Amino acid sequence: MRRCLIFFISTAISILVLLVLTLNAKEYTTTSADGTAINYYVYGKSDPTLVFVHGFASERSDWFFQKNYFSKNHKVVIIELAGFGKSENNRKNWTIEAFAEDVASVFKHAKIKKAVLIGQSMGGGVILEAEKRIPDRIIGLVPVDVFQNVESKVAEKDIQKRVDGLMKRIESGDRKWLEGAFKRKLKPAVIENILHYYKTCSKIGWRESAIDFIHWRSNKLTKSLMETKSQIYCINSNRIFTDIATARKYAPSFKVKIVENSGHPVMLDAPEDFNKALSEIIKEFTGSKY
Repeated sequence: MRRCLIFFISTAISILVLLVLTLNAKEYTTTSADGTAINYYVYGKSDPTLVFVHGFASERSDWFFQKNYFSKNHKVVIIELAGFGKSENNRKNWTIEAFAEDVASVFKHAKIKKAVLIGQSMGGGVILEAEKRIPDRIIGLVPVDVFQNVESKVAEKDIQKRVDGLMKRIESGDRKWLEGAFKRKLKPAVIENILHYYKTCSKIGWRESAIDFIHWRSNKLTKSLMETKSQIYCINSNRIFTDIATARKYAPSFKVKIVENSGHPVMLDAPEDFNKALSEIIKEFTGSKY
């Protein structure tokens, strides 16, 4: 009985979170380069546009604490990559490059001329690759808690084992593991929403996506940094030391703002500090007083 009550309450909280997230949002669907339908949401209307891309095993609620804050002064676009949220999962090639095409398709469909592109974790890799496809539309890139050591590599033999462990935790709804990603005061509604998503989503393409992201970080990241034409300004937690000097060997514009005492989902764990950091970065990118 108690277990049923807990499930009912957690489900209700998750539904409420999603309802609040979609309030005042305009929902759209476009088609990526491979024919996969991509879902995205639009809030606000003022320039410059801010485009948010979630990380692995997530969806639009990654940016729950940013949508209202930034849509007061900006057009905010939140993208759900293929296989996540309400976007289709009928893709054959689950690569970072394919996800980058998802982002490029939204830019074209939404007629976004200039934007700051923000991506957390795997989304950081996606925005770096997306910039190559739409360089003239990008004001600047903001990778979130992903590029601490750009030369780090994972041995080929260890990738499958690492992803197997990750998927096992996700599929089992490992609450303690998830709570461990947060360093500040626990936000029960956020945790319940993520666990509900893990329980109810299909997860088609997730394993393949995680494997390719690790491959990409190990083998393509530094080359992608060298090819990037836009400014890069990261927002990282202090859980891992950020080696700025090494990153600047490949991307001279590389900068970082550190959010102290925060976990990997910085924007959910420390939303006020994250929003302040992003606001300052936007001002630097645009030279404006937003």
